[in-house]
Amino acid sequence: MSPSKAKIRLWGRTNSINVQKVVWTLEELNIPYERIEAGGTHGITDTPEYEALNPNRLVPVIKDGDTTIWESNTIIRYLFATHAPDSGTGLHYPGDARVRAVEEQWMDWQATDFWPEMRPIFHGLIRKSPDVTDEMIAKSTEKVEFKLSVLNSQLDVSPFVAGKRFSMADIPVGLTVARWYKLPVNHKRHEHIESWFGVLRARTAFRSVDLPLT
Repeated sequence: MSPSKAKIRLWGRTNSINVQKVVWTLEELNIPYERIEAGGTHGITDTPEYEALNPNRLVPVIKDGDTTIWESNTIIRYLFATHAPDSGTGLHYPGDARVRAVEEQWMDWQATDFWPEMRPIFHGLIRKSPDVTDEMIAKSTEKVEFKLSVLNSQLDVSPFVAGKRFSMADIPVGLTVARWYKLPVNHKRHEHIESWFGVLRARTAFRSVDLPLT
């Protein structure tokens, strides 16, 4: 049960992968929300008011009634736990700790293993950071391909990242794969990833975050 019947407020810019995770989740669970532009060229994250919401001065942040949450994957967990039961979508936050642990391990893998390997490529080729060299991009590409092989092996034994059904784990991992396919690099074929990603792209909620990289 949601702690508030009012619209959730979300602070963040839509070209941030972490904000996109939250937007996809809100759309997937049919949760009414209001998004306030924040971060990057939109500013406001360095204001005292924003720092009171998130002392790290980063996006995203949500406010659900009196509850304020930051860290994108934690927000996903929170929204599934509090809103999925009443969403009418058939999605749920696992009550079984063993099932939940499998979903959460892939969410944590995205945040600590998968996306960090891809970030230098993104900043070098899309954000044009002068600190990222061609050698760094080449090394990161090799590391990303290894992570993709791990994911592809998982999707060989289950249709979704954490099992037989779409779950909260597919959101962060799916968005990271979406970024990979949009990066101007050579992409090796990963049959099971391609099949799974095609299913994700067909979901209505995904279309709200299927945006160009900037």
